[in-house]
Amino acid sequence: MKLVEDAQDNMDILSESGQPVKLTKGRWLMVPTVSVGNVPQLAVDLLVNTRGDEIVGHVMDSNMVPVCGNGGSGYSISTGCELFDLGGKGYALLPRAPPAPGRAAAAAKDLADLIQSHGVGEIFLLASSYAGGRRDAQLGDSSRLRYMVTTPALKLSEGLRSRGIPVMEGGGEKGWVEDLQQIEKDMNDGTSGAPAFIASQRR
Repeated sequence: MKLVEDAQDNMDILSESGQPVKLTKGRWLMVPTVSVGNVPQLAVDLLVNTRGDEIVGHVMDSNMVPVCGNGGSGYSISTGCELFDLGGKGYALLPRAPPAPGRAAAAAKDLADLIQSHGVGEIFLLASSYAGGRRDAQLGDSSRLRYMVTTPALKLSEGLRSRGIPVMEGGGEKGWVEDLQQIEKDMNDGTSGAPAFIASQRR
């Protein structure tokens, strides 16, 4: 297959003809993470298929498992990682295959380098976690959605707040030091009910 033959050691975006694809500088990129139940990947898959968004190219990397199969429609081919144009405002990455064993860190670095080289403006990381990791204060909240933003992106989060989506618990005035204190308290009290990496979701 030409796409596989043309892939280099670093991460590239190639069109179906095997030509390099350059992203429009300053647009945002939606990246689903490997999380519980594959919810982030399924959400992006639902989004691009419902909207009928155009595929920009295939993301090729030697650190990812090379797979291909029948596409969702017509005579198209689906590959291990694809990039879609979301109506001219941003892009969505849709990984369908995992990094090769022992190559996850290298694949993440390649993705970071790719994002930087294309001048992506903002990055939206989608993730999911176990419902059992919620704190008592969250059980009465009808929304299971949460968001986190970096300081430069605070203004972008106003739309989320106006729609009633709460911010991820745990930042606060003390920053993420509060999480470390919560983890230590759970360990001392013997009440740790969830992995440490989701401590911020358990308040």
